[in-house]
Amino acid sequence: MTPPAPASGEPLPEGQVRLTDVVMDRFERDHLRERAQVESMTLARSARAARGKGVEVEVRAKAPDAGPTRLFAPMGAVDMRTQRTFLTGGVRVVDAAGRTLTTEALTHEGAENVVRSEHPVTLEGENFRIQGAGFVLRPDADDLQVAGPIQAELSEAPAAPGGR
Repeated sequence: MTPPAPASGEPLPEGQVRLTDVVMDRFERDHLRERAQVESMTLARSARAARGKGVEVEVRAKAPDAGPTRLFAPMGAVDMRTQRTFLTGGVRVVDAAGRTLTTEALTHEGAENVVRSEHPVTLEGENFRIQGAGFVLRPDADDLQVAGPIQAELSEAPAAPGGR
């Protein structure tokens, strides 16, 4: 990984460039799959690593009717050689149904499309709250495994509109 980016206004190390208000889109077969917005980032001119601040990523599911999942993190880094993305500083992930996952940091292994964290994790939805020691998510398989010990709270699902 590259060293931490210098504070704003400081000169950059040779071979690096600073970008602000960056928006990056990734398409698959003419369909927008991901949109990343970064407040500011430092990019190695060799294009092998980048660090960002104020990271917001929107990932669109392959199903056209599914809504996007959004990821928010104060800091992020990408290593293009290993295809790993690191989000740190308190990560929040919100899916299209409004369910929220929070953890201190997570890693996305791009080559395998696996997201993982070894930090405590909290998952919250309309009628549940689950806390665990970490997680492994395989989005392509719709598989989320929360590491124990696990604490879970469940409540009755809210009544449907109209009381039915």
